[in-house]
Amino acid sequence: MVDLITCWVLGTGPCGQICRPTDIGKASGMDLLGNFTADVRTHFGGSKSSFIPLSNIVRSNFTQQVLDVNVKEGWEQQRMKFTFKLEPNISSEDLRY
Repeated sequence: MVDLITCWVLGTGPCGQICRPTDIGKASGMDLLGNFTADVRTHFGGSKSSFIPLSNIVRSNFTQQVLDVNVKEGWEQQRMKFTFKLEPNISSEDLRY
């Protein structure tokens, strides 16, 4: 499971244009996800690198929740959780967002 915490300028994040402290703890519904890929490297019998698109997998199983809102300072914070399967028989896998 990936647990990603993001911070946004107030009103520009997944909480929406009218984000208030009363939204803390609520699910944030906007989909502002970028592109997710996995950078997969194998070092067995030579080094090989490839990219695997993950955006559709992430979009199919993610949840978002408003963690904090600071109206005075103008920011909002979200937590997003999602899962994806690691590729078998590889030496390393980096998630890119």
